[in-house]
Amino acid sequence: MKTLISVILTLLTIELSGQDIEIVLRADSLIIRDMNIATNPFSFGNDPLSHLTKIQPYPKIDTGLFDNRYIPNKVDTLYSLTFGSDKIKIYKLSNESNVVLNASIATDRFSTKHGIKVGMEKNGIIKALQKYNIASIPKYLILENFEYTEVLIFEFTGKTLKKIEFQGYVD
Repeated sequence: MKTLISVILTLLTIELSGQDIEIVLRADSLIIRDMNIATNPFSFGNDPLSHLTKIQPYPKIDTGLFDNRYIPNKVDTLYSLTFGSDKIKIYKLSNESNVVLNASIATDRFSTKHGIKVGMEKNGIIKALQKYNIASIPKYLILENFEYTEVLIFEFTGKTLKKIEFQGYVD
């Protein structure tokens, strides 16, 4: 019976508000796939680099340069911002544009666009994501976009959110 329920939950696809939403339960993970569920997860605006470099205490900033794989003789920039144990990498797309490439958040300094931050308990996160009718959360809650790869991973210790990881998409 447990196996049958697991198979049903693994294949469960529900439709909410005219959108396809997929919810998959695995041994230690609950995965929610939706349109743009992980896009711009921290709401840093159109210029996350400027937003983040104004936060006090100011972050430690490291810069990396690398060749653009599509445009010959163009050099791209990756900024690594460190706020204590929180780390955020920003990819500079152009002089006018930059995006969060990935993040590892271990403090309550930053919250997601869903209102979720480290230290919250599972019940608060279930409430923040009530649109998805989550009954419980195992060790990992994973939010994934449908169309392109962007992933937001919430890791729990017991009932408490311990860490938020984000892996963004840049082509």
